[in-house]
Amino acid sequence: MHRFETRRLSDPVHGTIGLSELEIRVLSCQAFQRLKHVKQLGLAYHVYPGADYSRFAHSVGVCHTTGRILAALIHRYPHKLKAEDIEYYRLAALLHDVGHYPFSHTLEHVIRDFYSKSLFAGSTGEAANFFKHERVSKEVVLSDPEIAAVLKEHDAKRITAIFLREEPPPFSNLVSSDLDADRIDYLLRTAHHSGLPYGSVDLDYIISQMRVDGDDRVALTAKAVRAADHLLLSRFFDYQQVAFHKTVAGLEWCLSDVLKALLEGGHIRGSADQVSAGIKDGQWAQFDDQYVVSLMRRRRASFAPDVQQKADAVLMRRPPKMLCETEYIAARGPEGKKAFRLTRQFVKDRLQNLVNSTGIPAEYWHLWE
Repeated sequence: MHRFETRRLSDPVHGTIGLSELEIRVLSCQAFQRLKHVKQLGLAYHVYPGADYSRFAHSVGVCHTTGRILAALIHRYPHKLKAEDIEYYRLAALLHDVGHYPFSHTLEHVIRDFYSKSLFAGSTGEAANFFKHERVSKEVVLSDPEIAAVLKEHDAKRITAIFLREEPPPFSNLVSSDLDADRIDYLLRTAHHSGLPYGSVDLDYIISQMRVDGDDRVALTAKAVRAADHLLLSRFFDYQQVAFHKTVAGLEWCLSDVLKALLEGGHIRGSADQVSAGIKDGQWAQFDDQYVVSLMRRRRASFAPDVQQKADAVLMRRPPKMLCETEYIAARGPEGKKAFRLTRQFVKDRLQNLVNSTGIPAEYWHLWE
């Protein structure tokens, strides 16, 4: 435990986690408590019943992992790191996900597509813009009255600069990179809650082999390359088995169409202006998975027939069926992209044939890429 850690909590992944009084006060803010009701893995619990952990638990785990790494580095590089640096990086790790939308990336993508179309349709002004979740996190840290009050003696912009990598401060890749504290906790926590074996990350060894390079980036020694390879492969297999599981992917597609209907009906307000206003007046703290599920139930009767069935798919676990699948690994160059585009076009061309031959309307078919 670093010198700021004065309170402890028990975590199923990391064991005992130490938190400072300041971190406890951040956790107690309603905008952060909201993360208890935003699932890290979306609808994956429909396939893996235990995989329903929250972004709250994950954020605490990322803070702990960041603290462990920096505590190890400060002994090796006392001239590069100070106790104050650890405090700011831990706060950035704790708050990096505070701006996630309900159902996380699914709703974020729906909002992006909705407001992008508005811009192309000729809408003008701030109301047509939207925020990615990282930008929402910045808004929460800077504009939420309760969090601002807790951080009043700290430089909030320094915290957001770390997790956004704005004019990247030293060690920012510790919080945001391909091999960062966020992904380490995600893998460990998903493996624990899903029962899958893809989280056997040798965290102690990886931490022992972390160094700071000449550009003040957190790096690994050559001896740890195999451990890093193992982590990256575990991440690949984890995505294949969880996020890209056919049932999870099918339900997420259904959810996307339901969220789109709610957005088009004005029941969800997701423009940049509206999100900023909701953060400042405290409404953001109520905008979680439960709120959206309640909306889906209340508004179901107003949906088009296909959207009603998609809402039922999400609420009652009635996933669509996968008819065929193709998967291959190809180079990222022109030839690989060309092969993929040809396959995609081949399937698209035959979707209409399926619509005609089965009599099932086009809105019930989906090509997932």
